[in-house]
Amino acid sequence: VQGTRLRYRQEGSGPAVLLLHGVGASLEFWDWVTPALRPAFTTLAVDLPGFGRSASTPAFLSPEGAARLVWAFLDAVGVARAALVGSSLGGAIAVLAAGAAPRRVWALALAAPGGFARNVGLLLRLATLPGVGEALVALGRRAPRAALAHVFADPRRIPSALVETVRGHAARDEPGRAYL
Repeated sequence: VQGTRLRYRQEGSGPAVLLLHGVGASLEFWDWVTPALRPAFTTLAVDLPGFGRSASTPAFLSPEGAARLVWAFLDAVGVARAALVGSSLGGAIAVLAAGAAPRRVWALALAAPGGFARNVGLLLRLATLPGVGEALVALGRRAPRAALAHVFADPRRIPSALVETVRGHAARDEPGRAYL
């Protein structure tokens, strides 16, 4: 899409629903949602640029750039209108994309969207400090379960498959750079 290689997964049939993950995540974070949507909707889960297995492109590494990419991606797969579902940073991207092309959005759902609070969370603030962000990326590489613990209400319920997915993505340098 516009010169950037994106990995995505399409399942089901019916009206299109685009699933947008948060920072440091990937399309696998939606694996527990898509089975419920699959009977009635066409779900499209995409690895945002630099995350999961998608390539990184500087033009798309900001929320505004990623929002532009949403419509370029949907155009590339032949979807004229979609519901946008965003989690964390994906929520901010969904709102920006919906604002840019409201007639193309038939629904908007936000799950703990990023960018709407007055303050940035402590973990993200710490990640901006020289060396600290790199240390957090390294932690994700060495201890993916610990890295996931801050996004689960009950860390005991972190699926083992998700831990292995995070471990696999963390082995690549691109997701760490995109996170930072």
